[in-house]
Amino acid sequence: MKYAWIQEHDDSFAVGTMCDVLGVSTSGYYGSLQRKPSARAKRHERIKRCVVEVLGLARIHRYLGVPWSGMIVDFELGSSPGSAARTDWVSW
Repeated sequence: MKYAWIQEHDDSFAVGTMCDVLGVSTSGYYGSLQRKPSARAKRHERIKRCVVEVLGLARIHRYLGVPWSGMIVDFELGSSPGSAARTDWVSW
């Protein structure tokens, strides 16, 4: 998660500074950019796609208590239903 946040904000802040603040090494961050997704990450993506396909985005938002506005909310697998919604929105 830390590496993803760093990558998302690398145009706003210096990578070295973000690594220091988040307590990760710069070599670890740059190494993560070269690694392929793990089997677990691939499995989670497949599960997310299946859930969206079966339930539909509007129904997922209703379940999470997040208003549906043509945007999708990222959710973490293994979270409890009430805490699954996160505040970082991704436009669809």
